[in-house]
This record gives sequence, structure tokens and C-alpha cells, in this order.
Amino acid sequence: YSAADVAATPDAPLSPAIPALAEKLGDSPARIYQYVVNEIKFEPYYGALKGATGALYSKAGGSTDQASLLIALLRASNIPARYVKGSIQVNDATPLGKDGRAPRWLGAKSYAAAANILAQGRNPAAGLINNAASQTIGIGLAHVWVEACIPYGNYRGTGVDNTGHRWIPFDPSF
Repeated sequence: YSAADVAATPDAPLSPAIPALAEKLGDSPARIYQYVVNEIKFEPYYGALKGATGALYSKAGGSTDQASLLIALLRASNIPARYVKGSIQVNDATPLGKDGRAPRWLGAKSYAAAANILAQGRNPAAGLINNAASQTIGIGLAHVWVEACIPYGNYRGTGVDNTGHRWIPFDPSF
């Protein structure tokens, strides 16, 4: 990893509240991740509007702002972390309409409504995913998540082994 993967940035600062929370969470990547997943509500807008500090104080943010908070907390714990941007698909095995994962995630009643919510949040890749029978089975979207460089030899904290680091994906928004 590079020095940039542990440095503070404008969107992921190491302001006093960030290291204090990381310490309260034991500087544990698992506890930090669970905190952001459980305490920071997902909002379906695209891009950075609040940054880490704004997401922390408002207890909500889009995927980029949630990623910024997660990165700031990980870096405050001396864990290298970086942003990853890509296009994802949230698909269901069969067309479930209002019961699908994508509509539930976004608080919508249908795939079309879910795609509309993403489009209103200015997501540049918002769209419906159809199967071969032209049934809507999911949505596509541009998305941001986190990769953190975690020692995998220390499996779930069972020992003190800092060898074998791997970049592990973390997506607190989904």
C-alpha cells in the first residue's frame, strides 16, 4: 500500500471525533465496519455531499460518504484503506417485483421505482436489469465502496499475526 492509503483527506479527515470513535471501537476493522453498517443510514444519492464528518454527525450518507467515514475510521486505526468505484448490479434470481432486494434496499415498491430513486439521486448508471424473458430482475448503478488492507493470518482475532495482508472489500451501504 502507499502513504495515501493511511493519510487524512478532505473527505476522510482525522478530525478529533474520528480517532476517538475508532479507539472506542477498539481499532477493530470488524467493529468499525459494523458501526458504519448499523449506525449510518444509507441515502440513495451519488457522490460526496457530507464527507466522513457530516455522515458521522447526521448518521446518514450516500455510498461515497459512508465509504469516507469507514476509510477515516480505518485510517485512524492505522489500517490502510482506499475507495473503489465501479458499476454494480443488484439482481434477484427470479423477478420478485416489490419483494426484491434492490427495491427493499432503496425503500421502493418496485424495480422501476428503485431505478427512479437512483436517477433522482443523480446516479449516472441507474437502470433496470432484465433477464432473457424481458422480466426485470434487478437494478444497475454506479457505486463506491472501500478496500482495506487487513492481515488475513490473524483470522478473526485468534492470534497476533500481521503477515499475509490482503485488500478486503467492505461495502457499508448494502
